[in-house]
Amino acid sequence: MNKQIEDLVREAALLELPTDPLPPQRQERIKLMTMKKIKNEQPQPAKHRRRPVTILVAVTAALALLCGTALAAYELKLFTFSQLFRDQASIIEEAAVTYAPPSEEDIAPACFGRRSEKT
Repeated sequence: MNKQIEDLVREAALLELPTDPLPPQRQERIKLMTMKKIKNEQPQPAKHRRRPVTILVAVTAALALLCGTALAAYELKLFTFSQLFRDQASIIEEAAVTYAPPSEEDIAPACFGRRSEKT
């Protein structure tokens, strides 16, 4: 026979505990102490926390300044990849993407229709 906790709780006898009211002096003392706590714990005006936002803005500005400076130095040829990366410079230079404006030789003519087979 399975019994569930709910069944045991329903079958348990309720214990009657005597609850005498507090004497008036003790009630007054509790009330006074509570009122003192309320007066002492007045909410302080909320401080606005701008520090995380300020730090984020400062870090972003410093990062932009450093990136801009590095780009300008590279464009002015003040350093090269080989100076920075020594042995791995060839790998980086092979993978670097550069832009060169297209010349007329680079542009292939468009083919429309069938291609003619040359023999």
